[in-house]
Amino acid sequence: MIFYFDQPERVEMWMRDTLIPLDIIFIDEDQEVIAVEQGQPNDDTLLSHEDTMYVVEVNANSGVQVGDILDFVEDEDEEIVMKVLAPDGSSQMDLVGGERIVSRRETKILIRKAKKAYDS
Repeated sequence: MIFYFDQPERVEMWMRDTLIPLDIIFIDEDQEVIAVEQGQPNDDTLLSHEDTMYVVEVNANSGVQVGDILDFVEDEDEEIVMKVLAPDGSSQMDLVGGERIVSRRETKILIRKAKKAYDS
């Protein structure tokens, strides 16, 4: 999953309701990795870093390191595909656009939890 922020800021992430370990990768506005944290399943501990513009969550032990560069490919003619990954890292499904991977009810729950987390 990729999170984008309009400007660099202090970003806090947690692993509540996440069932698998993840690498939480904090990236600055120059698209350089500034920190890699190991998120543990169902952990409410806040992982935070200043000057963050992007956060990428991938399966644990990804090998991403501080100093690596995130490379965005911006080709409007190329179809963008998001992959839904299984716990073992294999691709379960490709999302090309417009697909819904959670129900409307689950989306409302996620929004409510995000607002609650933002307020706390």
